Amino acid sequence: MERPRWHRVLVQGAGPSARYAHTLSLVANRFLVAMGGNDGKSTLGDAWALDTSEKPYQWRKITDAGEMPCPRMYATAAARSDGLLLLCGGRDVHGTPLADAFGFARHRDGRWEWHAAPGSMPAGRYQHGAVFVGTRLHISGGAVGGGRMVDESTSTVMLDTSGGAWITPAPGTLAGEDVTRRCRHAVTSVGPFVFIYGGLKGSQLLDDLLLADDAGGAELTICDPRAPAWSQYLNSVHGSASAAQMLAEAAAAEAAVAAAVASRSNSLGGSP
Repeated sequence: MERPRWHRVLVQGAGPSARYAHTLSLVANRFLVAMGGNDGKSTLGDAWALDTSEKPYQWRKITDAGEMPCPRMYATAAARSDGLLLLCGGRDVHGTPLADAFGFARHRDGRWEWHAAPGSMPAGRYQHGAVFVGTRLHISGGAVGGGRMVDESTSTVMLDTSGGAWITPAPGTLAGEDVTRRCRHAVTSVGPFVFIYGGLKGSQLLDDLLLADDAGGAELTICDPRAPAWSQYLNSVHGSASAAQMLAEAAAAEAAVAAAVASRSNSLGGSP
């Protein structure tokens, strides 16, 4: 089996300028949408779309598209399964954490349009994480400036896009732990589960893995990644009562092989 590899994609015409702290999302399994960021001189508010189904690839700048979000950097963007993109939070041109959210959708005639989501997050933030489970956008962590994180009580919030309501979940089940206050972390979802890995909490570099279960549809519950609910989900997906155990054993075997290869490389490197 051929291993996947990176290669440079050729795109014709003008596209987004050089930047960092922007968002890039795949919408409707077809369109790459880039928005915002900073070019080293100023905070940006432009949006671009690239249709991956058409070649040669070309970026198209989105203009006059409804309620355009203000320029921002360190925002998050997540796409719902039906193609709705949600842009959330970020830091504006004055360095102020934003608490807003905007929906971005493509009409059948090819027009793109922004719409402001109702209400706002309990606390503005940037460098946070966001991911969809069904129609619920789960937002975690974030910074508020001056080296400070969002308070634990509001560090996880949800936007129910089916009802247009913001929800602050009950505290996680890991009692006594300040688990979700972090920024610059990675987040993804698998089925009804949300995974959060690493990030920064002040000057502390984190290496923990959090699992949150949204299967009940009422609140996001932080639990141990070895929780029975996760094992049961894996077993149901793979049709085996031992799928979770098999996955754990495969991961342990892979780690052992990697350690052996590293040890051999070190030995070879140290020989005369």
